Amino acid sequence: MQPDFKTNNKIKQKAGLPKEFKIHSFRRFFINELRKNHIDIATIKNLAGHRDIRTTEIYCNVTEEEKVKAIEYIRV
Repeated sequence: MQPDFKTNNKIKQKAGLPKEFKIHSFRRFFINELRKNHIDIATIKNLAGHRDIRTTEIYCNVTEEEKVKAIEYIRV
């Protein structure tokens, strides 16, 4: 279930966000916060309401720091 247009505008207004702020910004933030807290991608996919995990992956922002940590983790 996704909030309707009126609800989105009320949330933006209460949060002091500009009218141009898009709901996908909320989705991206939500998905990335879950990812940062080590929630697995399949669970995030379901919480985001995506049918395909590839859609969820589009929202994931991988930082340079995370890439470096991943490489350091596998170094022998």
